[in-house]
Amino acid sequence: MFVMSNQEPVPRSVEEFQTLIRNRYETLSAKLQQIARHVLECPDDLAFETLTVTAERAHVHPSAIVRFAKTLGFSGAHPMRRTVRKACFFPGRGRWLRR
Repeated sequence: MFVMSNQEPVPRSVEEFQTLIRNRYETLSAKLQQIARHVLECPDDLAFETLTVTAERAHVHPSAIVRFAKTLGFSGAHPMRRTVRKACFFPGRGRWLRR
């Protein structure tokens, strides 16, 4: 089992990742909330695009994506992206729900 840097289990589904974001949303800075909204609305960007493209589409600097990942407890952006990518490939992964 993978463990995030703060010793919480890594989300294993889209729903768990959404819940993680929503549970921490109010504690995020305005810029990180902007990323959170983009990730919830366009998860495929995070899963399949480069960090640069994702950052451009979220209207933030790529380093903000790294800060977002670390704030959520991942060791960096790439482990977060892998988690989302794996969730996107699982059948019956559910739907990303918009706020």
